[in-house]
Amino acid sequence: MPFTITNGLCALADVKAALKITDTVDDDRLSLAIDASTRLIEKSCNRRFWQDPLPRVDAGCVLNGTATVLDTSITSADMGRAVIDPTGNGFIRTGSIVGPVVAGVSFEIVNFEQAPLPATGSGTQQLTIGLTPRRYVSNDPWLVEVDDISSQVGLVVQSDYAGDGTFGTFWEVEDFQLEPINGIMMGQAGWPFTKIRSIRSLYFPVWGGISYPKPYTQALVEVTARWGWAAVPTDVNQAAIIQSISTFKAVDVPFGATPFGETGVLRLRQALHPSALLLLSDYMEDPVLIA
Repeated sequence: MPFTITNGLCALADVKAALKITDTVDDDRLSLAIDASTRLIEKSCNRRFWQDPLPRVDAGCVLNGTATVLDTSITSADMGRAVIDPTGNGFIRTGSIVGPVVAGVSFEIVNFEQAPLPATGSGTQQLTIGLTPRRYVSNDPWLVEVDDISSQVGLVVQSDYAGDGTFGTFWEVEDFQLEPINGIMMGQAGWPFTKIRSIRSLYFPVWGGISYPKPYTQALVEVTARWGWAAVPTDVNQAAIIQSISTFKAVDVPFGATPFGETGVLRLRQALHPSALLLLSDYMEDPVLIA
């Protein structure tokens, strides 16, 4: 069975073109090198450059307490806390459907207070299911650093002021500012959002619970979003090609060194290829505190 590349940062055709390979003899070895190099780059940069898959969409939900599910991929795994984004943009995160759930048949839609949602307008609403929540420790009351957010669509910010694990406060769009502003960093567009800044009346909690744990240690902010990068940056794509070639060629140096008649012993570098490292230097991040 051919080796399958998972969310590779470059294509097999790109690496083969760089190596001037026209046959398919080494396709599996090259694919393995691309996959391994992709994981190495992600670990070195402490981020991934691929985007979450599109969430599921169901356009036939009737908001009268009971909804008919047109999307047959709804299963009992979608059962969980009954929460729907109160901003009304039609996005509900994974695990926010209550039931009993019968795949492709029906489920009950309720609000945060567990009350069935009434019909509005035509009585139907499009719901998008499958955006993933992550929790974060606030930097301070006005800023929280998050993993890469590829899109503002479906973004939900919640906070837990009591520190009891209930993220009951939903932030309105006007309450926060996503940064870098306009998705521009170092003059380059297309960057994901990595910071959320409080700009109105709400603030990010930095402690919580009955005994008030030490500030800045408890994850009291929950963000639901489509994570990752909308597109792989050109620099990263080129770095992946270079690193994939280096990884592919490493099998020719099984003990990390090979003799050359004129120059002596040539040793294989035990790190990213220097050219790949240079291309990736602006994309390397410190770890983000998440729960």
